[in-house]
Amino acid sequence: MKHLVLLASLIFVCFNSKAQTDPVKPFVNNIQIGYAHGYMEYEYDYYGLDVARSWNADPQFSTGLGIGLHNYAWGFPGNYRGNIILPIYLDFRYYPLTEKFAPYALLKGGYAIAIFEDIGVFAQAGVGFKYNYSSRNSLFLNITYGIQNFQSSSYYFNSGGSDFKFIEALGLALGWSFR
Repeated sequence: MKHLVLLASLIFVCFNSKAQTDPVKPFVNNIQIGYAHGYMEYEYDYYGLDVARSWNADPQFSTGLGIGLHNYAWGFPGNYRGNIILPIYLDFRYYPLTEKFAPYALLKGGYAIAIFEDIGVFAQAGVGFKYNYSSRNSLFLNITYGIQNFQSSSYYFNSGGSDFKFIEALGLALGWSFR
């Protein structure tokens, strides 16, 4: 029994000393503001705020959970309608380099909840650049391509009944990451 307690104590001390000397925390917070312009048959524009909490499996990969607050306007030119949408999503990022200025790729996917319409699945894929201005803070800029599923019975999208539409947009976002 003494040996087991001694071994457990040794393991505990080793892990604690490693944690105290490791300057990089495994969790990252991302806050970003962005704008996206829709195109194709149904235009939609939005601006919004996104917050994500991610875990770095290693310095090159992170995965996390995010939530946003987006203000959408959609419809046909000259006949727009708006809504507040709350997307809840998984956030995946790949950083091929760990330099001060580094490119990255991102993928987001989830479900959006709206106040006035039935909204559904959405996804975004993009690329960006990150500027690490300290060991725990960075600024980033990304460009994304996204799709959003809308289910609407309004005349803005169809001539009657309920219908699902996927609409597309190109977006630009500026953000801050901190540990």
